[in-house]
Amino acid sequence: MIRRGLAPLAVAGLTAAVFMPTLSGSFLNWDDNVNFLDNPAYRGLGREQLRWAFTSVSFGHYIPLTRLTWSLNWALGGTDPWGYHLVNVLVHAANALLFYFVARRLLAAASADGAQAGRRGHDFCAAAAVAALAFGVHPLRVEPVAWISGRADLLCAFFVLLTAWTYLRAVETAGPARRGLILVAAITLAAALLSKGAALPFAGALLLLDVYPLRRLRRLGVWPLVREKIPLLLVTLAGVGGVIYGVRHGAVLTQISEHGGLARLAAAAHSFLIARSARSGRPRYRRSTRCRSGSARSSPGSLWPWPAWCSSPRC
Repeated sequence: MIRRGLAPLAVAGLTAAVFMPTLSGSFLNWDDNVNFLDNPAYRGLGREQLRWAFTSVSFGHYIPLTRLTWSLNWALGGTDPWGYHLVNVLVHAANALLFYFVARRLLAAASADGAQAGRRGHDFCAAAAVAALAFGVHPLRVEPVAWISGRADLLCAFFVLLTAWTYLRAVETAGPARRGLILVAAITLAAALLSKGAALPFAGALLLLDVYPLRRLRRLGVWPLVREKIPLLLVTLAGVGGVIYGVRHGAVLTQISEHGGLARLAAAAHSFLIARSARSGRPRYRRSTRCRSGSARSSPGSLWPWPAWCSSPRC
């Protein structure tokens, strides 16, 4: 019993320990300068900062909840990057912890025809710990944790995992308790969407979980599963509106009339060849400098040289 209780704490602690070196990092000249160093709008927790957080669509993203955490960081420590990095590490450690509990429930459901009652078994605890640790320390986690502007991904993941955990608890109950937990899941999904629009497909992912491993589709049918998720679907619909608003009013996109299909195919081929040369050990290229003037420079060290007509929202 003690060992099972220590497993999730060990996962969170090891995940945090792996990323502790990021605390000595600084702001980067890749969105951090725009979001923090050259941005007085987020500095504080007053009415003006709240208005900015809920109206800003910088880089085409409507992420008010993430921007509010930036304001909280400034209120606690100004522009010292240490505090911003610390929050990123702590949020990611919390994500690994949540991942453990979600994985444990899914593994139990997969082995017991959808039932989660046996989730506290030693095998499920061990398997969930391995899965959560792999998630926590995977190299793909480096960018959102070490890059201060990557907090949107971390915060979105936190609320998505919380939504999944709440939903998995809801399907174990019935009546008013289930409806209440579904409403809580809708609130956490809304928080995920206000952190980053990447959470838009998650309501659909819950339907897939109903098919497997929960196996609820064959027992209940399609309509009852869709009907119980109406609060989640309404939140998702509102999230679509937020994403469209952000892209239309904040993103700098290259129009098809400016660079046609042939040019876009050439850019895709260029990126593909660069990635292949990197895997084969040929010279790599450093991520290009910010292309405010419409051009981009590449130098040895990275995989992402943007073409001169770069259509990234960062250009």
